[in-house]
Amino acid sequence: MKLIVVFILVLLPLLGFSQEGASTGVDTTAHDEAVLDELEKAREDRQKSLEQVSKVADATEKAFDPITELKKLGYDSFTPASLMNKDAVALLERTLKEARMHTIPPELLKEKVHEAFKGHPIEGYLKNNPKAVDFIVDVMRDEKAVVSGLHIMKDKDRLKTYLYVWIVIMFFAYFTRKLFVSKYWNKWLRGIASFAFSVTISVISLSAFCLIFEEEMKPLLTIIKRYI
Repeated sequence: MKLIVVFILVLLPLLGFSQEGASTGVDTTAHDEAVLDELEKAREDRQKSLEQVSKVADATEKAFDPITELKKLGYDSFTPASLMNKDAVALLERTLKEARMHTIPPELLKEKVHEAFKGHPIEGYLKNNPKAVDFIVDVMRDEKAVVSGLHIMKDKDRLKTYLYVWIVIMFFAYFTRKLFVSKYWNKWLRGIASFAFSVTISVISLSAFCLIFEEEMKPLLTIIKRYI
């Protein structure tokens, strides 16, 4: 492919020169000098073209290896700890963009998801719930959803704000549970009350998170709506 590109870039100036020479048909000293000038210009153009193609080829051949780059930052893989590092987050964002997941067929990604969770506690759940796998694949193929999630990791100030809100919610939940769920209730009733509290607190926490990161959560919420 490189040879074809070089051939075309070299041939085009020469073709233009050949056609011009054929049309004049005058053999004079001035014409010879013009011919020499054209040849010199063609040679320079060819040299520039070769240098340009060489630069492009060198850039293409240098494969981007995210793991090697990540190790330079002191991490062996992408983990929750590494994602607290803004450089690691930027590296993951670049990795996802270059992966171009949206161009990969969904069926192939589904196979990759099952492979990734092989031996994991939720492996059986994913096998029995194909819609859950479809959801994961949709998120993977949606560039905005993934990149927006990474932008959340970059925003340390709003993450701290959410942490403070979450602590307040947990304190509220603890004292409210103590106040309304009596230890004298029977086991069955206390179980229902505790479950209801857990669900309520989870909804409140998630709602607070979505409000704080409203713009970033929009792409993901759009996907979630398809499955509700």
